[in-house]
This record gives sequence, structure tokens and C-alpha cells, in this order.
Amino acid sequence: MIEADRVRLVRHFVVAALRVISVLALLWAMRDVLTHVEYAIAYADYSVAVQGMTQSPWEFVRFASVAFWLSAALALWLLGPRLAREMVRVQKERCPRCGYRADAAEACPECGLALREGSVDSADGPDPS
Repeated sequence: MIEADRVRLVRHFVVAALRVISVLALLWAMRDVLTHVEYAIAYADYSVAVQGMTQSPWEFVRFASVAFWLSAALALWLLGPRLAREMVRVQKERCPRCGYRADAAEACPECGLALREGSVDSADGPDPS
């Protein structure tokens, strides 16, 4: 049972790390936008901030970069739990629900989770009998 708690803890930290990376990607995407906002505030004139954005021949590349980093940030934030489950796997000979060792059993002897296809035990919980 300690293994299941450890897997949950590691998955929690993986999700937290992915979400931190997501926030960093969001900040990286917004660096150009924030620079122009800073110019607008510093000069008290929005035309100075817009001037650099409209005259640059690389504007499409800048827009594509912002779009890429925003989509990466959103994907990491939303798919973090799923990625954590894929990155931190439960050992094959253990029950994915409770972590009990169930080598060749069709169902977990501890919680009753069906481990093999064709098992008659319910996946909802232990056998009531």
C-alpha cells in the first residue's frame, strides 16, 4: 500500500512541475506583449507601443511564437494529470488502485479490482461476499 501512496505523491509533484512549466511558457509568450504595454505606460502614449508592432517585417513570426507558447502553456496545464499518469506508472504486478501485490491473480485480493480481462470481479470495489 505504501507504493500506491508514493505513486500518488510523485504524480502530484509531476503535475505541479508541469503546471509551473505551463506558467513559465505563458510568461514567455507574453514577453513581447508586456514590452509594448510597458512602452505605452512609460511614454503615456499608446502610439509609441503600437509603432514597433506594426512596422516590423517579422510580425508574423512574433505572432506565431506567441501563439505557439500560449498553446503549449494551455496544453501543459490541461493535460498535466494525464501526462503524470503516463510518466509515473504503477508496477505491472501491482494493483493500480491500492498498490497491493497481485502477480497472477485475475482480481486484486485486497480491493477486488478486476486486473485481467474476463475477470468476474467488479471494477467498482471489493466483492461484497
